[in-house]
Amino acid sequence: MGALFGVAGLVALAPQNLPRLDSVFDQYSVLAFAFLLSTAVAAGLGAFTAARATSGDRARASRKVVADKPVRKAASALAG
Repeated sequence: MGALFGVAGLVALAPQNLPRLDSVFDQYSVLAFAFLLSTAVAAGLGAFTAARATSGDRARASRKVVADKPVRKAASALAG
């Protein structure tokens, strides 16, 4: 939507002696392609991130959370 107003604004600000200024226009097929491509990339990266976050060894992940640095320091201090 901003591109539609942006093109009109840039044409209004352009100097009148700019060559082919009258041939500048909004090409809706390019805007639609850019929108669909960016949506597909965002959905693909989101799906990849979600799949990566939910895969793996859950037992190891829970041990890693439990055995973080303060717990290990306390355990080593008690052990001597």
